[in-house]
Amino acid sequence: MATEAQTNANRMNAQKSSGPTSEEGKARSRQNALKHGAYVIEAEIVGIDPQTFHDREQSYYDHFQPTTPTEIFYVKAMIAAENEHDLCVALRPYTVKAVLANHPADSENPVGDAVVEDSKKTNALEKLARRTKAAYSIWVRSEKALLRVQTAKKQAEVFTAQAGATAPPDMSHPSEPDSDNEAARE
Repeated sequence: MATEAQTNANRMNAQKSSGPTSEEGKARSRQNALKHGAYVIEAEIVGIDPQTFHDREQSYYDHFQPTTPTEIFYVKAMIAAENEHDLCVALRPYTVKAVLANHPADSENPVGDAVVEDSKKTNALEKLARRTKAAYSIWVRSEKALLRVQTAKKQAEVFTAQAGATAPPDMSHPSEPDSDNEAARE
């Protein structure tokens, strides 16, 4: 376990190494976390402009400004979840079209019959709906976790700043006893 002197030294050093301070340095630093764009190929197949994914990624980093590995992880999870959600939404009409193509066109209710038939076989529509819902859930959980982490970090920074301004009370000597407690002991 670190001594109090080590902890204080660590806090002082952390104040000195807060990352880039210029706008150019901050912009360059944000680019370090950009992903390779695995969703771009799928996006092109379903007709989504791949630039959407790049713009979204930049927007998330600009908005949430993650600085720790944990924060970066949650931002990446949110980006991936929204990308997955958008792909599922874009794939839905193609899936419906494929399900309909495997069903006779002379049906009175081709969509309903095709959905029922699909549910007996591949269940593609249900699987796509589950993927869409899962992506949404992942996004919501990741955002909550990110906000908890960032709030805790801000609280720690405030505590550290306040602790540096005023020394913590000396707990090596007990404070004066309460008169009520003193009377109870007698």
